[in-house]
Amino acid sequence: MYRLSQLFVTLFAVALSTGLQGQQVTARVAGLESNAKYMSLLEQEQRLHRTEDSVVQVINDTRKLFTAETTDSEKEQLGTKILQLEKRTLRNPEPAGGHGQ
Repeated sequence: MYRLSQLFVTLFAVALSTGLQGQQVTARVAGLESNAKYMSLLEQEQRLHRTEDSVVQVINDTRKLFTAETTDSEKEQLGTKILQLEKRTLRNPEPAGGHGQ
């Protein structure tokens, strides 16, 4: 049960750090710095990459816990969590045109 609690603390920390990160986005194509739609899409891309990186890290941590010495009940809970996290990485967390807020 301690390992499961540790997982949820990690999930919370990842979610918090993902929400707090706000790096400045720079245009990749000269002359498009003033194009609001272009810059908005770059910001959305950056948010999606941070979310993906965070979820992948949590999945890896969960798999480590899964392979560690755990009870069958804990393995079942961790396995369910792994599947949920993997599904999250395969779908777009933001609607098209949305800004995730």
